[in-house]
Amino acid sequence: MNLGFHASISGGLVNAPLEASSLGCTTFQIFSKNPRGWAAGPLTAEEIKLFKDTVAAKKIYPVVVHTSYLLNLASEDKLLLEKSIKAFAFEIARAEEIGADYITTHIGSCGSCAKNERFPVILEAIEKSVKFSGTKSVGVLFENSGRKASPGGELKDLALLVKKCGVRFGITFDTCHAFVAGYDIRIKKVLEDCIEEAEKIAGAGVIKVIHLNDSKGKLESGLDRHEHLGKGEIGKKGIVETINHPKLKGLPFILETPKEPEGADKRNILFAMKCVK
Repeated sequence: MNLGFHASISGGLVNAPLEASSLGCTTFQIFSKNPRGWAAGPLTAEEIKLFKDTVAAKKIYPVVVHTSYLLNLASEDKLLLEKSIKAFAFEIARAEEIGADYITTHIGSCGSCAKNERFPVILEAIEKSVKFSGTKSVGVLFENSGRKASPGGELKDLALLVKKCGVRFGITFDTCHAFVAGYDIRIKKVLEDCIEEAEKIAGAGVIKVIHLNDSKGKLESGLDRHEHLGKGEIGKKGIVETINHPKLKGLPFILETPKEPEGADKRNILFAMKCVK
């Protein structure tokens, strides 16, 4: 199983692959900057090289970067939309600079607007961001949100974007977000339908990364609160179904579970490994 978690870069980029490797992980996710701010300090050539060398030495793949929480590529506020486009472009460029394999982002929200009517604006924002980034290799992934009424809340929303954008793009499937959006992934048939919903539009293999999280929120609650594996509303059954689904089994699974209490990452990793059939 290709398993990892969201690792910290506190104290330097290299700490992420070192921490991941120490827990037996073969993939990980990071923020490349403060996720709650727009500004970002420069990275030195030395720290980038050390990060890349350590990732290679520890045989970690893929490395995933998660964008800032502030981005909103669907915003009706023109200033926020433009700021988000520039920030997304910067983060794509930084992800490629450090040798990441993927960058994943939420689409955002557009208030009370009809999401289908907002689709052309979202698509244009994505295309501008990628063009401004000047990058060619890092994969760009769209992550599902926890409300079906919001852009990205349904897998078909993201699949349509991928189809329009091309082969460089894909989907990050978050189990907690899917569950609180109304996909009861505890049921095998529902999980299969969920995957098929995306693949019918964008083709087989459109899902590239799994965010493996349990949920504090109930089914279709829209509450985006992650829980330790097996301790939430999805429970062990849903985790087992997801990990062992034949179309997902070979993908990277990244935990975004709570960091407290101490040792939580290790316990969640062990729980996931025990779910593999």
